[in-house]
Amino acid sequence: MTEQQPIQDQNQEAEQQPIQDQNQEAEQQVSKELLEVSEVQETKEIEQADEAQQPATEEVQQPEYKAPEVVNLGTKTTPKVSTVQAKPAVVSNTVKTDDSDLAKVQKTVIEEGTRAQKSLIASLDRYLTKMKPGVPVNPDEGARNQYMLWRTIQGVIENSSTEEFKKLWYITLTYFNNYKTQAFGERYVFRFSEYWVQSEEELKAFQRILNLIILTADGKTRTKSLSQVSIPRTLEEGFTELGRQRILSFYNQQ
Repeated sequence: MTEQQPIQDQNQEAEQQPIQDQNQEAEQQVSKELLEVSEVQETKEIEQADEAQQPATEEVQQPEYKAPEVVNLGTKTTPKVSTVQAKPAVVSNTVKTDDSDLAKVQKTVIEEGTRAQKSLIASLDRYLTKMKPGVPVNPDEGARNQYMLWRTIQGVIENSSTEEFKKLWYITLTYFNNYKTQAFGERYVFRFSEYWVQSEEELKAFQRILNLIILTADGKTRTKSLSQVSIPRTLEEGFTELGRQRILSFYNQQ
């Protein structure tokens, strides 16, 4: 029995050796992966620090635009011109609500929206990117972007079915309300009118429909705002009778 004991110990050591080797290899692999994660995180932090140090792009200043007022009820004169004064943005809890509404609309359209709805969101997002405050825009490009926004809005009113129009117009109002202190605010959305190369009739129609959208973009104040305007007079130029009826029908249900 005494002679067999060393042989048994040697066998046990031989069986344990592969297990120890595997454990060492596993520990080395974990250490290697942790090191790679640490290096990736360090690289991201360096890139973020570099981006934070990039100087902000200055906005190209454009002359202040005097936007025409939407025609008031009961007036018989042509639209008056008043200077649009930029108001400072007010930070409140409603901003979170607006952001939430837009995110909900975008999520719904991406998951189950029609081709027209997805196309509208893509067009509005593209405009916001190109005309974002602080982004330099030359006059010709600015005028083209304004014309494309007009064509987008006109297409929603004239080229969609009555039922589809309601959804598309709601998307448009939600975008304008969400970005009312940015590219879709009064201070910015009327820019480059002096470089407009299309007809004066189209420009007037574009400006009037923008005023109507801005005035009624916020659902909380929409009903009150509608009592201050005459939609038929606002839509006198630039739209077909069918297009005018779609707009009237939408607001009559508010």
